[in-house]
Amino acid sequence: LNGTWYWLVNSLVLTNSQIITKMTRVNLTISASKVSIFSGSIINITGAGYRGGIGTGTFGGGGGYGGKGGDTTASDQGGKPYGSVLTPLFMGSSADISFGGGNRGGGKLFLNVSGNITNSGIIVASGQSGSGNGAGGAGGSIYLVADNLFGEGIYSVSGGTSIGLNRGGGGGGRIAVYANNSNSLDLTKFNVSKGIGLTAGQNGDDGTTVLVDVGSGVMIAGPGFSAQDTDFNGSVSAIGRFQVSDRNISILNSSIFNFTTSIFFSNANISGTAARITMQANTINLSNAVIGSRDLVILLGSIFDDT
Repeated sequence: LNGTWYWLVNSLVLTNSQIITKMTRVNLTISASKVSIFSGSIINITGAGYRGGIGTGTFGGGGGYGGKGGDTTASDQGGKPYGSVLTPLFMGSSADISFGGGNRGGGKLFLNVSGNITNSGIIVASGQSGSGNGAGGAGGSIYLVADNLFGEGIYSVSGGTSIGLNRGGGGGGRIAVYANNSNSLDLTKFNVSKGIGLTAGQNGDDGTTVLVDVGSGVMIAGPGFSAQDTDFNGSVSAIGRFQVSDRNISILNSSIFNFTTSIFFSNANISGTAARITMQANTINLSNAVIGSRDLVILLGSIFDDT
């Protein structure tokens, strides 16, 4: 694969350890009635993202996308996060192209399936690592829309690891899942982990995972979740409940959480750079939640529970 591809098929079935893999830069959309990936089979678009990109690292910094790229020996050299938690439509950015060649970010895969996705293999769009003397590239995007999601397969958009002296690791990418059984999925199958820096080079930050159960209208924040200022402002008002349980999440810039029924934070630590966080819902439940914002605005229809 190379470039932008749109596949419209009745069904996609990978058996007998079949592999779909990348060449250089891959932006792949597959629309189908069914997708089945059997054990041993792989869709691999690691290192198939940008060489450069919005979140390119500088002076040996790692690439950024879902998470910030790792700095080198000084601050603010890793690439910045960009794109959306809810609709991850970008590829990952590369590390600094002038230091060690710039390991690429991960590619983008959008599976738009009217029936079920059954994955017992591996889908991976991680950042490139282990090339030249460079820092790690950022993980890419896996965006899944299906009736239901089944199987014990792995989904990975991890950041690339640096092998260059004092070079930063890549930031993790972004995974978003929209299905009727999302709230029962095993979050350990979704890898958005940071890339590791070398010696004085810093690690990148984890990327983002969000699972939306379409039937119940519940959105669950997965590992490494962080939000941009526009992610929840109006566009997700059809999603009834936003749930964050046993997570540390980051809110970047002033943000508005706007949901039709409820916001539920339990054993959650909400940090980041937001000066103001506005929560708007019919019911807001904060249970053992710490919100690190200078200005918190609560707009509710009925109940506020801060137990």
